[in-house]
Amino acid sequence: METQEFESLEELKAYLDSLTEKQIKELKFAQAMELVDAISRFFDEQGDEIDIEDALGLYEKGMDLLMYCREKLAVVQNKKEEIDKKYKELLKNSN
Repeated sequence: METQEFESLEELKAYLDSLTEKQIKELKFAQAMELVDAISRFFDEQGDEIDIEDALGLYEKGMDLLMYCREKLAVVQNKKEEIDKKYKELLKNSN
């Protein structure tokens, strides 16, 4: 799944609204963070002009993406720890 540049708040909102939970889970970490950055940029650039309902929807989707990223990082960290443990065992057994 490829992320894209969004030229308007409506374009970003429509894209985010179209994402299913399954599609979010298929995003690579960098793609999810790009979407969070896009949301953040719109808040920075148009914060006072964004309708409160739109702002809440964007905030909610941003939090969903951040939670996904946090889960992904936890999985990667656990996998790294498993690899480190195997490597230490290999070193221990090779001596």
